[in-house]
Amino acid sequence: MSNLWMQSRSGIPIPIEHPNPKLIRMDEVAHSLAGQPRYLAHTTKDHYSVAEHCVRVSYLLADWGEDEHMQMRGLIHDCPEAILGDITAPVKAVIRKHTHALDVIEDRWLYAFLDFVGLTHMRSNPPMPLALWERTQRTIKRADLVLLATERRDLMAPCDRDWNLTHEPLPKKLPHPLTSDRAERAFLDRFEELQAKRRMAA
Repeated sequence: MSNLWMQSRSGIPIPIEHPNPKLIRMDEVAHSLAGQPRYLAHTTKDHYSVAEHCVRVSYLLADWGEDEHMQMRGLIHDCPEAILGDITAPVKAVIRKHTHALDVIEDRWLYAFLDFVGLTHMRSNPPMPLALWERTQRTIKRADLVLLATERRDLMAPCDRDWNLTHEPLPKKLPHPLTSDRAERAFLDRFEELQAKRRMAA
């Protein structure tokens, strides 16, 4: 095993550079994401977690008529942050000016999570068709950006600089954010619900 590893909550050594789907435990992932605040906690409301954001993306995809497979992709789209941390978009933009290493590692972890839940991607065998992969990523990104605009409106302070957002927020305001414990439970409940639906549809 590489020396570049971290210890999970239950004591599992997790290699950072070469993800192993067999080492993933969704209870640990949910706990980590529920403990991580979006926007590095620069929100006007109480703790708003990455876990709650992921659950909301998943339900938004359901509202748009996407199937349970796409909804699962939405739920796990930020799961790499359970290992790599939630790095804000402006910081990622600065990092990309110097290196794309973070993008490479994030993609490896996303593929590992897709393998874990049994969903195909560009490195599956056989690989997901490129056009379908691109359509899938565009759909999830759209849901992510709609939630971003909604979170900006409902959870952030007024700012004299434009965020230059490309999507309109949802018409309905977000409710008060969930506590970490409730966000963790909501994430796991949604995960189990979607897994059950996918088994029934198989």
